[in-house]
Amino acid sequence: MENPEITLNLWYVRDEDGFIYSLRARAYIGTGSDEEKLNTLWKSSLVDYLIARVFPIPAQFHIDGEPIFHAAALEALDNSLVLFEEAIQVLQAELPSQTSLNIPASPLICVTPLFGDDDGNIYPKINKTTRI
Repeated sequence: MENPEITLNLWYVRDEDGFIYSLRARAYIGTGSDEEKLNTLWKSSLVDYLIARVFPIPAQFHIDGEPIFHAAALEALDNSLVLFEEAIQVLQAELPSQTSLNIPASPLICVTPLFGDDDGNIYPKINKTTRI
């Protein structure tokens, strides 16, 4: 394999007001150039959210037990991984002991916004330029 590394698809689910109320994450083995890996992540991001592991919003982003993290705040952050740190730690801990790969400190990621409607439907609301 050419340049194998663990790459990540990360999704956040937001409501119509822009508040993020759920996270999803999935690890992959990426190979090839960074551009090839990102293209694979982007293509996978359009459907793999349906089978990705679901994570709650971390407690530090709650007030009175309710998540208060807004999508605009995520886009304003220098490091969007802050919201996903706990999810990434769980994914790392769940890697099989047989693998010698670890999730890098600065993993190659694709962050995809998902929209959750009042009927419980979730779907991507993106354009291809929304890659981090």
